[in-house]
Amino acid sequence: MFDQQPIDAWAMANACARAFAYTGDRRWAEAVQRAAAWFLGDNDVGVVVFDPVTGGGFDGLEPIGVNRNEGAESSMAFVGTMLQLHELTLELEATSR
Repeated sequence: MFDQQPIDAWAMANACARAFAYTGDRRWAEAVQRAAAWFLGDNDVGVVVFDPVTGGGFDGLEPIGVNRNEGAESSMAFVGTMLQLHELTLELEATSR
């Protein structure tokens, strides 16, 4: 259950986005949204896993809170996950028109 790592959320978002692209099954799109929500505080501890001032991702989620280090891998995981969510949102909007 712990330590939860940002790279895992990013990998999940990427895999689910690809599954959605291949299948069109909206359950995969919802899974991308859940992976992104992990960074935004919808996680086991209920805290954000990024710094809104720097845009960096924190290094992990621990039972007592977040590891506030902002390593490159964690920051890339946050940005990559948010980009995946943004691209998915654009795709969903385009298909709903």
